[in-house]
Amino acid sequence: MRFVIRPTADPQTDVDLTERLTAAIAEELWVRYGGNERLNWFEAELHLQRMLGGGIAHQRLSARRESLTRTRRLHDAAKRARESAGVR
Repeated sequence: MRFVIRPTADPQTDVDLTERLTAAIAEELWVRYGGNERLNWFEAELHLQRMLGGGIAHQRLSARRESLTRTRRLHDAAKRARESAGVR
């Protein structure tokens, strides 16, 4: 999804702001939370798509979060089972 504006001063010209907006979001994520530059960029793209009405991006992000949560729960359950059986 692209974010394009047409300035009042030159309505015949399209100005694509997608990359600059994505960069601003990714930088803010990095400043606040650190992390990986590529992952921050990917997350920023998803947030921008969601803000611009891309419901699919929101669904994809929610599905990914749900998958990670499910994986963590399975890992924790397996760890508890090993601990209760005395296995390390």
